[in-house]
Amino acid sequence: MEPNIRLAGVWKKYLIGGSHYRSLREDFTRAGAAIVRGVAKVTGAKVNVMPPRPVFWALKGLDIGINPGERVGIIGANGAGKTTTLRLMARITKATKGTVYMRGRIGALIAVGAGIHPELSGRENIFLYGSIMGLKRAEIQRKLDSIVAFSGVEEFLDTPVKYYSSGMRVRLGFSVALHVDPEIMLVDEVLAVGDFQFQKRCLDGIDDMARQGTTIVFVSHDLHSVKQTCRRVIYLNHGEVKYDGEPQTAINVYMDDMRSGTGALGGSTPGGRGTRFGSFDAVIEGVQFLDGQGHAVEEIRTGEPLTIEIRYYAPKPIPAPDFSTYIRRNDGEHVCSSMASWEGLRLKEISGRGVLRATINQFDMAPGRYLVSAVIFDSSGVAFIDHHQDAYELTVQSDRHGQGLLYPKVAWAASQETPAAR
Repeated sequence: MEPNIRLAGVWKKYLIGGSHYRSLREDFTRAGAAIVRGVAKVTGAKVNVMPPRPVFWALKGLDIGINPGERVGIIGANGAGKTTTLRLMARITKATKGTVYMRGRIGALIAVGAGIHPELSGRENIFLYGSIMGLKRAEIQRKLDSIVAFSGVEEFLDTPVKYYSSGMRVRLGFSVALHVDPEIMLVDEVLAVGDFQFQKRCLDGIDDMARQGTTIVFVSHDLHSVKQTCRRVIYLNHGEVKYDGEPQTAINVYMDDMRSGTGALGGSTPGGRGTRFGSFDAVIEGVQFLDGQGHAVEEIRTGEPLTIEIRYYAPKPIPAPDFSTYIRRNDGEHVCSSMASWEGLRLKEISGRGVLRATINQFDMAPGRYLVSAVIFDSSGVAFIDHHQDAYELTVQSDRHGQGLLYPKVAWAASQETPAAR
């Protein structure tokens, strides 16, 4: 079978620093400096001119072939080249070297909502965004009711999108994209938006397309969703394919690299595990686990209380930040997550050093190893200030027997009925 997606020897280069929009004077200055450097290289003369901008190779000789109807996940740390790969497939950007071959109608869920105009209503944006995605007006009109129902914005359909929440805006774009009827669907980390029911509808929609023969390429940090959705997973590490094959094996290789720090680009966490990224306007200085007596521990028993203590430092005031922690099993399956604001703790500001503690009164997890993440968000609850992903390891032991993810305490009782009682 001939692949309908083929990347052959693909390299992608980005220049680091400077503005994308430069003045004519800067262009002439840089061009002159390049000429002087070239002459100096030939003559051996020493010159002191503007240095060339540093180069970052996002992709390094990528070779990927994907057949029609395949469901392929792409995983890796931030900066590994996942989104760049999808942008090349979507023809949003061009490869520096190599060939990108795409055959079939493409639907792209990359930076969903980028084609939505805030001053237009939801209805007007459906027609605008649908046109950008390649639908004709008659097709959009025919699918309008279905698009609106899927997005869940019926009540606000004729309201300008600038009054929508960020989640509503993304759901609207997602709904249009799912109705393009593509032969190739590219999905980049958009399932994190919206509530559980909407995420389930999105995954069900992707499954329906896959059953109809659509090729799915799915990028996400949610390894459990990748494992559920995809039959093949490609792990990218620093712009190169580290593993391409069975999903669980790919996840294991990725998690091993994350724990050792070999797959991270955003700096090291205090403990040296996991991966770290964010604006770093404030930083998490340390995370530790406390037992019911307030003692620092690395291991607890099923059913015992657990406190996750996050110590932070904000060199300047940060207005209305939010804190979060989430726990994943060692195989990547998401166990639970919590944000301070969800539990009613809304901070007006942080400044200097401080501590937040998230307490679970009864941690009823099955025995095993768990990876805990800690996050500081900005006031939007979307942008990361400091994110320590899978950076802290907790071991759970148990004397009880059971199967599954949870080991709740279950009280059994027996009684025997007498014939008279019947």
